[in-house]
Amino acid sequence: MIDTHAHLNFPLFLKKINQIINQSQKAGVKAVIIASSNPKDSQKAINLAKKYPHLLFASVGIHPQNTLPQQTLPPNQQLNLLDQLLAQNSKQIVAIGETGLDFSPPPPGEKQRTIEEQETLFLGQINLSLKYRLPLIIHAREANDEVLEILQSLPVTQQKNLKGVFHCYSAGRKRVQKILNLPGSWYFGFDGNLTYDEGLQNIITAIPPERILIETDSPFLAPLPFRNQTNTPANLPLIQKKINEIFQKDLTSQIFQNTLCLFSSLSKTLSQTPH
Repeated sequence: MIDTHAHLNFPLFLKKINQIINQSQKAGVKAVIIASSNPKDSQKAINLAKKYPHLLFASVGIHPQNTLPQQTLPPNQQLNLLDQLLAQNSKQIVAIGETGLDFSPPPPGEKQRTIEEQETLFLGQINLSLKYRLPLIIHAREANDEVLEILQSLPVTQQKNLKGVFHCYSAGRKRVQKILNLPGSWYFGFDGNLTYDEGLQNIITAIPPERILIETDSPFLAPLPFRNQTNTPANLPLIQKKINEIFQKDLTSQIFQNTLCLFSSLSKTLSQTPH
């Protein structure tokens, strides 16, 4: 199993990273992709990936709502910082994100980015995805149609070369086919809320098993029986177990292969891991 989205670059994890890693490995987690919200978080993810090669991998990105003081640089300057990180750390970076659009109220202490700012950052990261041939980790909250409109508005040649995952998918059954119809290669990420959200349990059955990924979004969205507790990658098997129950079939190997298919640079690194 591979956790395709966890925020191990958050301070609460950095203080006990060895413990988190040991628990995850004991649970059967082979690798973790560390998602980022801004250039500073991206650098932390890269540092972790360098410290724990073959186990931790970085995704660098700018979250649509992350507007902490250090990130008040103009969007183009933030994108330039990401570009530099990508150029200098190709061995550690396997994806770009999380990026996308978010029209929900911002978290405490952060201001609402304008739609124009969000779109500029999203399009900029799409361009970086094409430039470096890396998949996108897309965050879409209360903006699913707008995200799809942007992807569909790109030149077809660009659309064909894009790939990625809709992180913590919650856009309903009616948008599943629209995403599958995109010319690129797109996947759907499911988290711990799948274990208690009947709506999500209904949605996932509309998705081909070969397009499903699992993720914890640690420290958020802990699955049952740990709901409302701090989540870690060690809980990933609970999400996989729920998917197997829903489909009445063991999809563990299928989802593992899905992950390697999307994150091809991760696949190459894992294949070189000493046994």
